[in-house]
Amino acid sequence: MYDKERIGIIIRDINDYFVRLDDVKIKNINDIDDFKFDVISMRIFFIVNKAIDLGKEVVISRNFGFPKSYGDIFKILADKKFISHKQEKDLLELIFLRNQISHRYEGLDNKELFKARNKLNIIKDFIKIVKLDINKNDK
Repeated sequence: MYDKERIGIIIRDINDYFVRLDDVKIKNINDIDDFKFDVISMRIFFIVNKAIDLGKEVVISRNFGFPKSYGDIFKILADKKFISHKQEKDLLELIFLRNQISHRYEGLDNKELFKARNKLNIIKDFIKIVKLDINKNDK
């Protein structure tokens, strides 16, 4: 059974940080200076962390198993056909980016950050899937 209150808070937090990320006006890679790099990085970090929390809530609520790592969460969800393997791959790439950010940007540059920023829509898609599943299982 889903903890709808917890999931609602996670989704609200993700959406709030998407708004904050959009507040950093970046149209192309050249718009990213050192300050914006740091701001974008931390906002992406927060969004991905919350997506991990959301995935973990689904795995636990649906009794899909016990993930051993962040990546394992999305592997389990793909194996259970909750998300597609393409979505799993995209989410795993964002987890890799999150790890780069948490370890002081090792190998992370403006081009990669700009590309990752545009890839975050997979998290919006994941939220839609979770909401649909909650509504389906709520009946």
